[in-house]
Amino acid sequence: LMVLNARNMLGDTSEGCTSIMVSSEDSGSGKGFAGQNWDNDPAMGP
Repeated sequence: LMVLNARNMLGDTSEGCTSIMVSSEDSGSGKGFAGQNWDNDPAMGP
């Protein structure tokens, strides 16, 4: 897993993960949250 993460960190690309964070003051529920996805490289597909 570390090698996959390092590969993405060292590459010269504008694609990759998307992250979001909402503070408890800004959310409708009064609870903060954070999320992230990993935009997989199509070459790594099955």
